[in-house]
Parts: sequence; structure tokens; C-alpha cells
Amino acid sequence: PYGTNELVVDRNADVGYADDDLVLISDGANCALLQIEVDAGLPKVLSLKASSSYNGDTSTWPNYGAQAAKVFNFGKGDGTGPGLATRTYSVDGSRNLQVTIGQLGAGTTTQTLVRNVVSLQARYGATAGGAGNEAVDRWCPAVASAACTANPDGTGGTVATENWNAPTAAQIRRIKAVHITVVTRSEKRETTAVTTTAPAPGVNTLADWQNYRYKTYTPTIPLRNVLWPNIT
Repeated sequence: PYGTNELVVDRNADVGYADDDLVLISDGANCALLQIEVDAGLPKVLSLKASSSYNGDTSTWPNYGAQAAKVFNFGKGDGTGPGLATRTYSVDGSRNLQVTIGQLGAGTTTQTLVRNVVSLQARYGATAGGAGNEAVDRWCPAVASAACTANPDGTGGTVATENWNAPTAAQIRRIKAVHITVVTRSEKRETTAVTTTAPAPGVNTLADWQNYRYKTYTPTIPLRNVLWPNIT
């Protein structure tokens, strides 16, 4: 769509597309998330919605060229129907695990899932980079100046120090798995100390933390929906 406000597709745009849909266009090297409108008089044209915050300055976009890109439809981008949604998991001030569910273009709702969750941590399982490299050799917390370790539990020594607080497009292509650590504590407060070692960083700052029992859950989730894993 270089310098234009429309996409020309190889099938009728009024079949499978609708006003306010979000589409992803990619040729494997470049990609963009756009919001479209459909004109019945132009059956093979997806017009970019003029008022959409997703559609930036078209003069800066690459030229995808004829038959060079694929278009993926993510559904409604205005919150009026099924579409691209987000789920954000966090621990609130009362130590409840909660999920905030939102759809692009609409508001969010927050639900409590589990009580007595004292720690929620995640590490990216990433490769060293380079085309064709699919071997995870570092586990990096999602923070700036992250100490990436050889093992997902933070052991094995520091492999590299990298910024993972806001992953770049190149870094996202390196992520192959996510390691999650969830620490819960018992409902009952014991009258004497029953825990001598904090199960996760920060737990020992909680009041009477030694008077509770804890369980730790550590699933590692391989990413199966990596569209372009940089394989050549």
C-alpha cells in the first residue's frame, strides 16, 4: 500500500471482509496492522479507514508489490463483534490473580481467578538470533537490562544482558517459549514459622510470610503460533 490508502486483493473483498475489520498484511519481511472499509462497488479493494488510529502515514510504508503479500483478517476492530482480543494476567494488591480481558476498539473487564497468589513471574525462552536458529539458549525476564540465564528457573549463570521490557520486532521473532512461575500460599496462617526460605523474590517482604505454606507452579509453554520463525 505504498503511498496509497487501499489494498488490492486477489479475491472479492466483500466476501469475508467487513467495515472496521482489522487485517494484518505481511510479505514475510514487513508487516502492518490496518483497519479497513469495504466498498461493494470495488469488489477487490480494501480501503483503509480514514479515522482509524491503526492506519498511519502511508508514505512511510513499504511497497508490498503484486502477489508479494498475504492478508489475514482478525475480525472487528471496533468492539462490536468477534475480533482481536487481549488478556492480561496480574496480581492485585489483595493477592488475587486476575485477568483483564479487552478487545481492540472496546473497553476492558477484570475478573478474579484465584486468591492467595503472592508471585507471578515470566521469562522469555529465546534464541541467540540468526536465521534458522530455533534453539532456546537463554531465559530472559521481561525487564530492562535483563540477566538472561541458561535455565528457566534463573539458574545456570548469566548468558547475556538484554533489554526485554519492550521487545523489538527482531526480539519477538526470537521468542520460542514462555516460562511462568506462580506462587500461592495457604489460606491458613500458622501460629509459628513453617517456611524458612522465600519461594520467590519479594515474598519475604510480606507480613508474617514465614507463617504460611506455599506451592510453586512452573509451566513452560512452547509457542505454536509463531507465523514467521525466521527460518531460511
